[in-house]
Amino acid sequence: MSQEDAQVMYDQMHKITKDYRTQMMSLYVRSLAQEYELLSSEIKRTVELFPQEKDQGFGATSGHVAFKHYHELR
Repeated sequence: MSQEDAQVMYDQMHKITKDYRTQMMSLYVRSLAQEYELLSSEIKRTVELFPQEKDQGFGATSGHVAFKHYHELR
């Protein structure tokens, strides 16, 4: 095998490896986006269902406002 043939083979292997890594990162980013959407909808649902009235004198309303504000900042 000549040096030129070896270089061509090396370049092909490098391209295959690069394509594989790119595809894996793309898949990883898509899965993270789906996970983010699931968690965001769960947080929104939790905030919406959070009790609005005062609970045993602890001021659930102010806690709800703080919780909602925190997650709106994200």
